[in-house]
Amino acid sequence: MDRWDSEPDKLDFEAHDLKCAMRRNHMGAWCGYVRVGEDHPLHNVKYSTPHESLSVLMGERMDRPMGDAPGMAVMLGALSGTIEASADTAIDVHGGITFSGQPVDTEKDGGWWFGFDCSHYGDLIPNQDFAGDGTYRTAEFVRAEAEKLAEQLQRIAATPAASTPEP
Repeated sequence: MDRWDSEPDKLDFEAHDLKCAMRRNHMGAWCGYVRVGEDHPLHNVKYSTPHESLSVLMGERMDRPMGDAPGMAVMLGALSGTIEASADTAIDVHGGITFSGQPVDTEKDGGWWFGFDCSHYGDLIPNQDFAGDGTYRTAEFVRAEAEKLAEQLQRIAATPAASTPEP
């Protein structure tokens, strides 16, 4: 039995007063999601769209090493010399933010979700024959990353410049 066979395929929980969801994608790799409400400055903002409410997190992110799995947007921006403060560049989570919208099989209640996945270079992907020597990202790992994402989304909401959503 493989490590992932003893884990569930979905999990719902709360972190930092935000709804969180974990789902396996079609390849068996975990994806983590965090929901923001309609009053959040990033509600209805696509993850690749620059937004002023992300400027503080972006500044912090650029003041430290990229880490072991920076998002593709951060790497491409660093190569081009231009990195704008969007969710996929400013928020620090495994592989970067790769989703915004409504995940499949989550409650459709007007919320907006941000998510990441564990299907990146170096990740062991359960349903792939070529998974090789990658690192399997466990449910425990993904939960911790989702909690980190929730904490950052709450910080964004608490930033004075971000207290009111743009029209």
